[in-house]
Amino acid sequence: MIEDDIRATLTRHEPLTPDGTALRPRIAAEARRRRRRNRIGQVLAGILVFAVAAAVPVAWRATRHPVPPAGPPAAQPPAPRDFLLIGTDRPAGSPDPTRADAVMLAHVFADGRSAALVSFPRDTLVPFAGRQEKISQVYALGGAPALTRVVSDLVGIRIDGAVTMDFTGLRGVTDAVGGVDLCLEIPFQSIHTHRVFPAGCRHYSGTEAVDFVRQRYNLPFGDLSRIRNEQQLFTALARRLDGMGTADLVGLVRAAGPAITVDMGVLDLARLVGELRGLRAEHVVAVTVPTRSVNGPDDYLGEGTEPGAAELFRAVREDTLMEWIAAHPPPR
Repeated sequence: MIEDDIRATLTRHEPLTPDGTALRPRIAAEARRRRRRNRIGQVLAGILVFAVAAAVPVAWRATRHPVPPAGPPAAQPPAPRDFLLIGTDRPAGSPDPTRADAVMLAHVFADGRSAALVSFPRDTLVPFAGRQEKISQVYALGGAPALTRVVSDLVGIRIDGAVTMDFTGLRGVTDAVGGVDLCLEIPFQSIHTHRVFPAGCRHYSGTEAVDFVRQRYNLPFGDLSRIRNEQQLFTALARRLDGMGTADLVGLVRAAGPAITVDMGVLDLARLVGELRGLRAEHVVAVTVPTRSVNGPDDYLGEGTEPGAAELFRAVREDTLMEWIAAHPPPR
């Protein structure tokens, strides 16, 4: 009898129950948004543009069964993070040592929502082993550890981790995301493949994109033009990676193969993910260290840093890069 009374009561009140049909799309949309916010891949894709985004899921798998801490970690104020991104290009069969063709400092602001890529021209002169050396040559002489120390000392910061990827891996990652859209202001021809890159915007495959960022001799401003092209490619990759899940990023690791090397030092990966959960690709800006040509009695020696570089490095240390960028807009 009691069950019958309950059923009768529910039947009488059924017309008062609001129709959930209209709410379902909004509920589903909110669920999708939460899933996207919680994806490690989306977070890390924004953090280090593309390289760490592909590599961190591997580290995550290696640390997914950590030893439980003795107690809850002490609360610490948010702090900026700095990572070194190194791109190398060594043609097959070349007897020359591998040099760093792209050196970028990825500065993640303390708010965890935005980041800046600080690019060093490959001929930037830096102190090394008691002399001035081109920053690209430092990698050839001492590898990623030496280059990390040099950039750390030059900027006056602690670098939290380093990622090295050669152009073979860059091609594989670009193809794995289905290519990227790039825009050129003027046409030019590759000195390596003789491929012609037309002015305007179009879709690029991995092979085309790598050929695109290798060029500098036939560009209006040489290495500075190439840096802008590298920044454009990295930003385009970040947009493609934004929203990918961990499984997709593990696939990118396979696409990069041995071409990518990651050293996150003693960083707590779980904490890093939590700190940077709000970062998105559209919140990444790019800037180039200001330099000037330095010539010896007979030949070109490299690029010396301009006085403005010291202000830029101070802005990195003080986490005020956005203000520096606003005061120093890039030339058109």
